[in-house]
Amino acid sequence: MCLLWLGSACGSSTPETPVAVDDGGTFRHPAGVTIAVPPGWRVSSTADTLSLLSPNQAVLMMFFVVEADELDVALRAMDGTIARYLDDPQIRNRRQTELNGMSAIVADGVGKMDGENVNVGIALALTPIGKVLIVLGLARDSAPPERQREVQRIIRSIAPSVGAS
Repeated sequence: MCLLWLGSACGSSTPETPVAVDDGGTFRHPAGVTIAVPPGWRVSSTADTLSLLSPNQAVLMMFFVVEADELDVALRAMDGTIARYLDDPQIRNRRQTELNGMSAIVADGVGKMDGENVNVGIALALTPIGKVLIVLGLARDSAPPERQREVQRIIRSIAPSVGAS
């Protein structure tokens, strides 16, 4: 199962207000976006990072914010960061796209984490407030198909926050 649209921390992150729940599973991220989280997923956050873990722990998604005004700068810095999480990362299929009106770069690939094969998905989106949201998704080979559908819903839910500044 190949998960598309996911990313990792790179560059310098900026501590800001913690990730906060808006309502019923929608989270406001300091990058100036909201993210809808399916029921049953575990959520943890720090000042600028939101982590989601699927109910069966087969999928981990991490959302980071970095100060950057160009996606290419964030993308170049990201390669070293991925190596901190994965052994033998093989990232491919990088392409430009759009995510709910935001310019984005997405990629997918494979790697090993703690000796286990994982599918990798990466997304970098330039938000309206001039920050880059980076999403890193890691999925075990054993992740059931419904997890892929949930990941796709999470990615489609990422949108600029109303009144983001």
